[in-house]
Amino acid sequence: MNFIQSLNLGFIHIIPTGLDHIFFIVALSLSSRYWKLLILQISLFTLAHTLSLVLASLEWVLVDASWVEPGIALSIILVSIENMRNAPIGLSRYAWVFAFGLLHGLGFAAMLRPMLMMGDGILIPLVGFNLGVELGQLLVLMISFFCQWLLLRQLLLKVKLMDVVEKPKKILSLLIAFMGCYWLIVRLV
Repeated sequence: MNFIQSLNLGFIHIIPTGLDHIFFIVALSLSSRYWKLLILQISLFTLAHTLSLVLASLEWVLVDASWVEPGIALSIILVSIENMRNAPIGLSRYAWVFAFGLLHGLGFAAMLRPMLMMGDGILIPLVGFNLGVELGQLLVLMISFFCQWLLLRQLLLKVKLMDVVEKPKKILSLLIAFMGCYWLIVRLV
């Protein structure tokens, strides 16, 4: 598998086929009013899933997918519940985001590993795949922020109160948590 093929595969794994990953990224984007805090969360998540993707792709870490997939669904639920609590983002949130990143990377590796076995090398496809994942993740964040901006703009034009901002974020977080619950049940059964 060459670089372009693996880049495409990584991107497609997020958009359109990685709905669970999309929901997780959107849930993270709903968690903070401040860019710096969100960038830190996304960076930790990216670092973690890159690390576990590399380790699992090299088969230095092997985890059964029957544990990883329900864990990914659980990560979506927990981040969404944390959003609804509206608590300040602290050190525990960053630790959870990093741990969830490790889990998501194992999920990526389970899908990528069979593809790596078909080619000559591992480095180029691994870098391409991870870059494709990052590009897909960045696109999801941009779309999420644009939609949030549109919603916020409409609400503020009508009501002109900042308190209104939190309610839609909590409702979206609740919907994402329900979707995570559905995936958790399906993946356990």
